[in-house]
Amino acid sequence: MIAPDRSSLRWIALALSVPVLVAGIAWQWGRPWLVSDTATGLLAWQSWCAGGPWNCVLEPSPDDLTRDVPLWISWWSPGQYVWPGIFLSLGLPLGAALIASAVVASWIRSLGLFLFLRALEVEARPAALAAAVEAAGWQIFWSFGMYSGGETAQAAIIPWVFLAVAHLRGRTRWWLLALPALLLAAAFVKHTAFIAGLAAVAWLWWESNLRSRGGWRTGAVSAALAGLAVLLARWAVGAWIIGAGPTPSGAGQVHHGWALALAYPVVAPLSAATGVGSIVGRVFAILNWTADGWHRIAPWVVAVVPLCLAAYAWIFRHCPSGPLRRLLLVMMAVYAAALAFLYARGASVSLEDRHFRPAGMLVVAAVSAIACSTSNLRRSVRFCLAFALAGTAAYGLAAEAARARSLFRLARVSPAGLTQPELTPAAAAELRRRDAERGPFGQIIFCASPQFALEVQHSRLIATDAGSRPVSWFEPRRWRGRAPHLLLVLPAGWSNDPRLAAVCACFPAYAPAEWSRTIMGETLFLSAGAHTPP
Repeated sequence: MIAPDRSSLRWIALALSVPVLVAGIAWQWGRPWLVSDTATGLLAWQSWCAGGPWNCVLEPSPDDLTRDVPLWISWWSPGQYVWPGIFLSLGLPLGAALIASAVVASWIRSLGLFLFLRALEVEARPAALAAAVEAAGWQIFWSFGMYSGGETAQAAIIPWVFLAVAHLRGRTRWWLLALPALLLAAAFVKHTAFIAGLAAVAWLWWESNLRSRGGWRTGAVSAALAGLAVLLARWAVGAWIIGAGPTPSGAGQVHHGWALALAYPVVAPLSAATGVGSIVGRVFAILNWTADGWHRIAPWVVAVVPLCLAAYAWIFRHCPSGPLRRLLLVMMAVYAAALAFLYARGASVSLEDRHFRPAGMLVVAAVSAIACSTSNLRRSVRFCLAFALAGTAAYGLAAEAARARSLFRLARVSPAGLTQPELTPAAAAELRRRDAERGPFGQIIFCASPQFALEVQHSRLIATDAGSRPVSWFEPRRWRGRAPHLLLVLPAGWSNDPRLAAVCACFPAYAPAEWSRTIMGETLFLSAGAHTPP
């Protein structure tokens, strides 16, 4: 492997320095906003650090509030909270730990992507260019403002999984040992990253048998080894990550429609590579279509499928690296088939291009390789490719600037160092005060948002996403028994909402006369139990 030239080193330096600068500016303007998935995961991390079982959230038992029971987290992979948890264990405050983990993940991703592309015979300059463009992508900067642990951990590990798979070409004897571990690592950080691992295994088999002289028998044996490795990995994922719990891949949870289910997986990799999906999402937010935006424009999604296929065909044709071209082809096919299957069966996997980031990363890599190649491309084509790469990076910077400005204007930084959009600083301070005052004496706090629960340090917790649930969600839920103190942290809008009576009914041991309420900003504190103020 030829050492990188000065131009390549400049691109690598840019890939490593830009996230630091952007993260520093974002930190000065505001603090990260934590998505509910990772917030729930961090509660499991806190439970584990306190001596609880692995990958479980300790909550009061529905049968007896005086004792705790572990609840296994199967809906999300452990990597989405383990990665920021490592930085929390270093003593960093929560907000700082999130930013630091996102920056380090971007470094790991940039170096891994560069080395991986070099292993695929891509020259140093386009490999470094791809790393720089990816480092400035909106998906990387997203975690500086709205932290998603699964996306951050996936960004860090997937290039290294691909690099390890690339080094297994022609080394069949290592497949049964290495491939299950690599697939398990992918699933550990994000469930859908297992699909990227499957594509990498299929590509590995293709590459290993492309110029093999062993004939069909060698191909059959290597296919059997690859299949056995996948089965071992699937068993390990089921036993160690999913357990007996539900996952978003269950059938019949959401109805996407056949046309959208088949079309979106074709469009999404290109959307993930360019940031178009983020732009469309912003339009949905303006039009208040966040719940069903893609379903509303399903005919348009179907209409652009031929254009996307034509773009992919052009990239496949002109990509100068044969291994990268074949990997991109396999990745597109596997992602399209797997996600179309999940969407068609009604799985609760969102229509978001973040699930297609590994495929989008390869699109950026292939375009970078084409733009820097010595092939006889017209100047106008090279200009368009350079403009597309620059536009992708520019949009990442612009999106983060807009996000940081929004967080700054919101000005709702909590004591934990997080932006809490639904919790004013005064309400967060009140929650901390009540937690410190009564937590050591057996208080239980019911939170309508898992983000609220991260502000609690002393009390036992019932962390839910009740804030977005209808009345029917509360009807089957009951927590029996009494605790010395019970505090419900709810949206203030529930004061005249049927959900207020429904959530109180979830605790039948407390009489209606025991409840007292305090409204602070947009937060309703509802308390009951001994020593409750009148």
